[in-house]
Order: sequence, then structure tokens, then C-alpha cells
Amino acid sequence: MRRNLPALREAAGLTQRVLATELAELGYPLPASTVAKVENGTRRASLDDVVALAAALDVSPLRLMLPPERDDSESPKGERGPRLAVTPSESVSGHDAWSWAEQSIPWWLAEQPDPSGRRYAAWQSRRLMYREDDVDPFPHAVDADGGALRQLRAEVETLRRGDYGRVLAELREIRRDVGRALAPNRGDRHGKR
Repeated sequence: MRRNLPALREAAGLTQRVLATELAELGYPLPASTVAKVENGTRRASLDDVVALAAALDVSPLRLMLPPERDDSESPKGERGPRLAVTPSESVSGHDAWSWAEQSIPWWLAEQPDPSGRRYAAWQSRRLMYREDDVDPFPHAVDADGGALRQLRAEVETLRRGDYGRVLAELREIRRDVGRALAPNRGDRHGKR
């Protein structure tokens, strides 16, 4: 959170004060001073904070909590990417953290062998099961000519492939356009984004 929140906020062109205003508009008032404390690590973010911040920044809550990219490169010790603390005494590589978040593997699998396979079988039976091709991320969206919706679906597919930089740039542009269109209706409170 300490690294991701300021990077995502700045990438969106928001100050801490404007982010606090966005949060208040979403019904989750969090003062700019509190945003600053979360960013500098003097205040822990609650789960409610993480979800509200992700909504205000138009990102997944996971994007706030995990490394910005899946790093498949190996270090000399054979570890992949930066380590993430799961508990005070346990950590995983950034790659394994994303795989865990996507429910591809349990967090412990890379570090703690399971010779009998019982622990893995138990994890497998508890994980949320779905097939990505059965999930429509916009089930209620209607687009007569398919243009805008098709473009949005293409962006979602690009995100699934991991090309975050390009998609975030395009989404920021869309957000700016929507902000300009709504500014007269919202009293132009956010004119300095």
C-alpha cells in the first residue's frame, strides 16, 4: 500500500486532497491527512479503506495490495520478484502473491512442500471456482453498435494479459473526458486535476 497508493494516485493526476474529495463523494470520508498517513506508513489501511481507495482510483483492491507487475525474473537465490509479507513470519514472492490472488496456487505452495497432497486438495476444494470465459465483466451493459462496449471488453482482455501501462493511460483519458463532461453538473469542484 505504501508504494502503490501514491504511485496510483499520482498516475491518476490526483493530490491527496482531491483523492479525499473523491472518497467523500463515494460516501467514504477519509481526510487528506489520513491518506498521507497511509501513504507514509504511519497508519494501517483497514479493508474498508482499501476497497474505498481502490474504487476512488478505479483499480482493483488487489492492485493496491500487490506488486504493480508480476515479475517472473529469478534472483540468484531462485526467488521471483520482490517478497511480500503474508504474516509477520511468512512471505512469498510477488509472482506467487499474484498467483495466490488469482487462485492459481495457494500462497504456501512454493515455500512449503505438501508431499501427501492433502493440504493442496483441501485448498482446491475451498477456492472459488469459475471459468474466465463464462464471466462477462459487464453483464448489464448495452451498446447498440457494440463500439464502446467492444472497446471496453478489449481493454479488459489487455489487462488480463498484463499490459497495464497502456490500459491505465487510456482509462485516465476516459476519466478526464468524463470529468470534463460532468464538471458543469458537479460545480467544477475538481477543475484542478
